[in-house]
Amino acid sequence: MYKIYANDTAIWTPNDNEKKFVSPKLALEVNKLGSLSFTIYPNHKAYDLLVKMQTIISVYQDNEILFKGRIFSDKADFRKAKKVEIEGILGYFNDSIVRPYSFTGDVPDYLEMLINQHNNQMPGQKQFKLGNVTVTDPNNYITRSSSDYPKTWEEIENKLIKLLGGYIVIRYEEDGNYIDYLADFPTEETQKIEYAVNLLDLDNEVKADNLATCIIPLGASVQDDEGNSSRITIKDVNNGLDYIYDPIVEAVYGRISKTVTWDDVTLPENLLKKAQEWIKTAALLEGTLTIKAVDLHLIDDQIQAFRIGQYIPVYSVPHGINEDLLLTKFDLDLSNPANFTFSLGRTKTSFVNLQFTNNTDSKKVLRSAEQISQEVNQIRNEVGNKVDSNVGVGNTGKYLGIDALGNVVPVDPPAEFDIHSLNTKATIAENDEFPIYGPNVTENRKLLWSTIKSVLKSYFDQIYDAINHKHTISDIEDFPDLENTYAKKDHNHTVSDIEDFPKINHYQGEEIVVGSWFSEPLYRSVIQITDLETEAGSFNRPHNIIDISLITRVEGILVSNGSTQYLSNVSADKTDIFYTLDTVTESGIGYLVIEYTKLSGEEGSENDGV
Repeated sequence: MYKIYANDTAIWTPNDNEKKFVSPKLALEVNKLGSLSFTIYPNHKAYDLLVKMQTIISVYQDNEILFKGRIFSDKADFRKAKKVEIEGILGYFNDSIVRPYSFTGDVPDYLEMLINQHNNQMPGQKQFKLGNVTVTDPNNYITRSSSDYPKTWEEIENKLIKLLGGYIVIRYEEDGNYIDYLADFPTEETQKIEYAVNLLDLDNEVKADNLATCIIPLGASVQDDEGNSSRITIKDVNNGLDYIYDPIVEAVYGRISKTVTWDDVTLPENLLKKAQEWIKTAALLEGTLTIKAVDLHLIDDQIQAFRIGQYIPVYSVPHGINEDLLLTKFDLDLSNPANFTFSLGRTKTSFVNLQFTNNTDSKKVLRSAEQISQEVNQIRNEVGNKVDSNVGVGNTGKYLGIDALGNVVPVDPPAEFDIHSLNTKATIAENDEFPIYGPNVTENRKLLWSTIKSVLKSYFDQIYDAINHKHTISDIEDFPDLENTYAKKDHNHTVSDIEDFPKINHYQGEEIVVGSWFSEPLYRSVIQITDLETEAGSFNRPHNIIDISLITRVEGILVSNGSTQYLSNVSADKTDIFYTLDTVTESGIGYLVIEYTKLSGEEGSENDGV
């Protein structure tokens, strides 16, 4: 069960008629501030108590804090329905600045230095404590400096997360708010997402936003005797070149250059090592799964709820997925938690755009950067061994190889593959041969044109027979007597002739079962609004449905002046339905559709007695 608190006072619960919001929505993402939004009405007790930048808003699930934030925006419409926006308390780091500094040390000490600078500028409720730090640097020390006055959060993002990776996580404890900096999240037992169980929808996106095949590495900034500043490069240790590139990946994608800076590297040889490691993963494409699923914790509180930073086991045979994926982002409608959408990170998939297929084991698809690097190096060595004997002076570049220095060069193709210089043949003879290449050389075969033609003929003969096959009426023995068996075309009935015509009593009175929701009946009710409001604004009205357990769908339409349009911002809790009229209407009728499950057995009886 979700609750929202303002400081220490509960201001929203889904079952309390006096604490109603419209569309309370929570959005969380790794290494982001997080946000919460809702609409509150003037008759709410907390309407005038929410103070921008001061009131602390907390979201609980059961007894666990999911989110803490502060109000940074509110906007009231014509009817004074106020839309409130809250940002996570990591935003406190945007209230402080980092004065010029020069630092050398390990990662925990650097983060603690930034936190201390922040705390020295902030009151107690906006301060943080250093928590667990598992991110490390290969050299066991880092060098960081600044002559500007950046915000603390910018410095954390730019000089920790972007350079070293990892995740900044806020941990809410009784003695304060802790900042953890984790290289990875721990693996623990969580609920699964399974096809035909709780997986509702899935989108796979692979992006090349950060793709690079050539990088110019830059190190620390140094000054010459005349006071001119420049950065360390790799020219002196890389044959006079200030860049490195991956010829195999460049042959696939072309040259895509990027500058990468390491402020803490002062030696060219160390800079070259870092660049060589970095480029191994520079051509890996980033992927994200966006999933809509049911949090089974809503049905069984013994099942652990979904949380940011969990590795979620995902199993879907049609999509070829069977692996643990990191939950990096979710969007949750607190009043309708069944409508739960979240993203699972597939960062760094492959240097080719691998797609899901029904026959692909996705654990093989998501190879690690180290495995891919080994495979690419193996390809590079195999191709390089053939370059010396295959380099062709007159070749125009139809085929590419790699020389001993790692340069991409044109090579002559093996004779059996060089078809470009052959003469063209106008007709095919019976004994013409076609090569068939098997998984290895011993399985290579050939096919005769006569064999191919024979196989094709067997298929096409069936099609020809089907096309040319015909029947006449005289061939059909049991053709019905149309004249005496069926009604003539001018045959008709009136309403009085229909004995079982359904009776329509009260539009809302007909509650029907439209399916099932995890073995529970799924009900639908339609509420007709004949006294529809004529002015634009946000409204709510009771739906008079008792014993609701879980609301799965709410929609609304407006029929006015012969046209139909959807109502916006339609939602519901266990007593009321909320909706918005976007335009002024002189007359019309609204229809609200709500689908839900009900409390069963003793739960329903107890609820009736409340």
